[in-house]
Amino acid sequence: MALTDIQLFTACMDFTLRHTHELERQTFKELETSGATQLVNALRVFRLQRAVLAVGMFSMFEALLQSKLTWSQPFIQLDDYLRAHGKHDLASAFVDYRLAVNVLKHGEGRSHQELLARTSQLEFKVRADGDHFDGEGDVSDVGFLVDVDDKFVHRCAELIEQAADAIGSPLE
Repeated sequence: MALTDIQLFTACMDFTLRHTHELERQTFKELETSGATQLVNALRVFRLQRAVLAVGMFSMFEALLQSKLTWSQPFIQLDDYLRAHGKHDLASAFVDYRLAVNVLKHGEGRSHQELLARTSQLEFKVRADGDHFDGEGDVSDVGFLVDVDDKFVHRCAELIEQAADAIGSPLE
């Protein structure tokens, strides 16, 4: 049975993270005996890969909403749809992650300011430019304003699946 477009997002995420974990384990093992720049850069690539995956999933979902539902403003119309169908918590969570993806794509700006104003209410960490996340000395840091870890990427996929399920058959 062929996977739906939404199921493909999750399959791609699972495959990418599984492969990344294998490579990370190898890299950490090698870092026990060497501090080579190549190994440090590998850790940074793995962090970047997670961000690219999250941004890509949201971008592809936006394109899917646009093409299958002919929505001209897919994420605004998705928010309206979810709220009109009593899915307020899902709509709010989706907006938070959509803003986070915008911050990953564009850096500081309106989305970043909105998230900073509500950091204590978010499921993920956001930092002001120049601040650091908890892991001081973390050599894998790539300077993102949103902390993109496995949990963040999984939650992006979960929200996309839930939103698609709420819409139903047009996205299957």
